[in-house]
Amino acid sequence: MTAMAVAVLPAVPTHRFAVRGEVKGIRDSEITVQNREGENRLILIDDGTRLIVAGVKEPTMADIHIGDGIGVLGVPAEDDAILARLISVRPSVESQINEPPL
Repeated sequence: MTAMAVAVLPAVPTHRFAVRGEVKGIRDSEITVQNREGENRLILIDDGTRLIVAGVKEPTMADIHIGDGIGVLGVPAEDDAILARLISVRPSVESQINEPPL
């Protein structure tokens, strides 16, 4: 077999696809995350986003709270946002204290 064409793809910065930090804002299907460098990143959520929240069997956006630790993997979206494909949430102590009893 002989290759007919070779494509050279530009380098893609990984920081555009992944972010880890603290939840600073939640609105509808958007989360604002502050990373370790103090930069805020807008995370977009849609029907293709999978949520993993420690201690929650079937998590929803309602299980994400200001102050929670979050890791996001996704694809670039407009205005330097990330369209999340996977969100892993580590609830903060404060959000666990404020949860209603079972």
